[in-house]
Amino acid sequence: SCALGSILGSPRGQPAAILMKTTNIKKINPLLFLPGTLFWGAAITGAITENSLLIAAAVVLALGTIIPLLVVKGRASSAIRKERKRIWLEGVEARARIVSIGSKGGGINDHPLIDFDLEVSMDGAAPYRVSMQALISELAIPRIQPDCEIAVRVSRTDPTSLVVDEALTPYGYK
Repeated sequence: SCALGSILGSPRGQPAAILMKTTNIKKINPLLFLPGTLFWGAAITGAITENSLLIAAAVVLALGTIIPLLVVKGRASSAIRKERKRIWLEGVEARARIVSIGSKGGGINDHPLIDFDLEVSMDGAAPYRVSMQALISELAIPRIQPDCEIAVRVSRTDPTSLVVDEALTPYGYK
């Protein structure tokens, strides 16, 4: 059954976790439009006119756009990992019933990024619903079907921030 399958591979009371918060790439796209347009305009014009100075300017523009973008993305990724570890270390153990799952695509190494609608149940609290995304191991897909129950840990400061059982994830919370 899916309820039993969600804890296989993870000792009871030891659900490790992974949290995936998405960075809204659409917020960055307008910032990339102008430098991207200028890059291609300068690169094509420089190539057609054989103007090496214009080509060099295009390369500098590209590097001046890409490097800061990578730094911002790296910092965001580091913050997500720190938050994930914080929730794992300090979070409250709970159970969540999967209300629905979906995917808009994306993932890493054949492991899909799954959108979850969950109903979280904690001792002494009324069940509540939360939506989240998590990178799920392709081998764990049969265990994350609607109406299955999975182990989660919930942030003590924000009950809408949670991490799912490490047995469901390909890389864990580390």
